[in-house]
Amino acid sequence: MEYHLMFIVRMLCYLSAVILGSIFMIRLGDSPLGRRVAAAGFVAAVVFNQAISGVVYSLLASVLEVILGIMGFGFVLIAALVLMLLPIILVVGWIKSK
Repeated sequence: MEYHLMFIVRMLCYLSAVILGSIFMIRLGDSPLGRRVAAAGFVAAVVFNQAISGVVYSLLASVLEVILGIMGFGFVLIAALVLMLLPIILVVGWIKSK
């Protein structure tokens, strides 16, 4: 499963390099030096795609892990509060009703 996710991230890095390269080439117009620098940068992005996609994959995995950790902590906190406060609320309500 991890290999498939890494492949998807790699393909997205390739596509983003090609799309951004095309947009910059169009935006640079008649500047040959700018076009050469942009082409060299995006060729380097394609050549080093494996390293770039590894970093992007690790970053996305870390962010997802943090989000899931926060969600898990929030769930445990809410569950603990409900389990601690619900009996107290029920007892107080039962006492007030008498």
